Amino acid sequence: MRRNTPVLLILAFGTLASVPAPLGPSGEPFTIEELRGELEEFGYELAEAYYALDAYGEEVDTGPIYEKYAFLDDPALVDWLRSLEADAMDPLQRRSYAYLVKNLVDNLLWFPLEEIYYDYVATEASAVLVVGGEEIPYRQVDDVIFREDDRDRRRELWTAEREFIVGEINPRLAAVVEATRRECRELGFHDFVDYYAQINDRDFAELTGDCLYILGATRGLFETLARERAAEVFPDLALEEVRSYDRGQLWRTDAYDSYFPAERLVPLWLEFTDGLGIDFQSLGNILLDSEDRPEKQPRAACWPMRVPDDIRVLVKPSGGFSDYETLFHEMGHALHFAFTDPGLPYEFKLLGDDAVTETYAFVLENVFENPSFLREAVGMTDEEETRRFRREQLYFEVSGLRSYCVSFLYELTLHGVEADPRLSYKELIDWAGVWTRTDEEYDTGVYYANEDFYTTNYLYAWLLESLVRETLTDRLGGEWWRDPAAGDFLEGLWSRGYEATPGEIAAELGYAEISPVPLVERLMEEEEATRPGA
Repeated sequence: MRRNTPVLLILAFGTLASVPAPLGPSGEPFTIEELRGELEEFGYELAEAYYALDAYGEEVDTGPIYEKYAFLDDPALVDWLRSLEADAMDPLQRRSYAYLVKNLVDNLLWFPLEEIYYDYVATEASAVLVVGGEEIPYRQVDDVIFREDDRDRRRELWTAEREFIVGEINPRLAAVVEATRRECRELGFHDFVDYYAQINDRDFAELTGDCLYILGATRGLFETLARERAAEVFPDLALEEVRSYDRGQLWRTDAYDSYFPAERLVPLWLEFTDGLGIDFQSLGNILLDSEDRPEKQPRAACWPMRVPDDIRVLVKPSGGFSDYETLFHEMGHALHFAFTDPGLPYEFKLLGDDAVTETYAFVLENVFENPSFLREAVGMTDEEETRRFRREQLYFEVSGLRSYCVSFLYELTLHGVEADPRLSYKELIDWAGVWTRTDEEYDTGVYYANEDFYTTNYLYAWLLESLVRETLTDRLGGEWWRDPAAGDFLEGLWSRGYEATPGEIAAELGYAEISPVPLVERLMEEEEATRPGA
């Protein structure tokens, strides 16, 4: 559907004259409570539709949902809320209105994009590739490549995947990028970068500086770890000969599979939560779906359907350590939502800064970097084996961190500069990386950037998680993971939902700012601690 009038100046910062509430579906002027209820129901119905797609591969028609809630696609609602925000004296009340504005403006942007975006999602979900006579759902190809030992077969699979990406996925993603830029301009923004930074109160200049600092400070560390790992996994290949279809092998942890059997996954999680003083099985508001279905989205996800009453976690176990790490990450989200104070307004339950929930996911995921947890909970008692495992985890973390920094910097270009994205992508990857890529390899990643700048949430969470982890260790020691006091501390954070910003959480923990310096220092300390012979 289309708006009748563009939104041009309603989002300009400053004092607005009082604006009357527009009429709601009942024909009466909207109240804040009514608007909250409609936004929550709209979000829930969309989540149910996309959950069915991700969980079961079901075709979904979101058109009727958008038509049902078409009254939310109204610039007058934003005008009204911005006037309430400007008049509010209480900072928390202003934040409440700001989060509602964010949700409504997101609706104004995405309502017109729903059809074109769903075309991309549905294409990805339904595609089946035929490779060497074998039918493989597109969403499973990366996992098949990851687990394939034969290099020629990996190349064959990757080539088929690349052809599909170039022919079917990239054109659809390019259409999404262009349509998003067009809609942002119709809303009165210069581009999607301008839109996202304003609506989410993100300081992209500061984050750009943080990313450049991280990339510079960890470049030598990453090259050292990458060369070590490549030499271990591919002793017959030079680093420059490692291709895209090989690099997944560097992330395999098969040597440690005996410590992470499938049957131990859920029991270890329950032991962990018991140690924190949390009776997970009695919560009743978290559904864990770990069934392996071909049509299921391979990327794990937490779905906060109704916070805190209906939280669903989708994981697709493939065996080994990655299952454990993934489960703990998604359960970090789930516990955050499950322990959110039910008395909070909707916007503080679900509409705030997602760097907050990603922080809590990282806190639990990264317990596998804790030496005492590996020794006592996992049973990895051999010191040399533990050192090697921790060093592999360090490679994974540094590689992932740098990847997100590069992704963010590329997204700034993709969404903010009308230039050839392939050339921009190539220049940035070549500058930041240590891997040599062929021309064909650039094609597969040129449009795989988050359409909603979600990378920024991961990056802020990486920085904040280091502070939360340091606080837990300083207050409770290295074995905080089995101290009920840690559970109390985390429950206190979780209960606030999205009410506090990342900066406020850091300040409450005693830190003057969220800086990349503590994170880089921790990575360097871990490198020294896991160095061969240390």
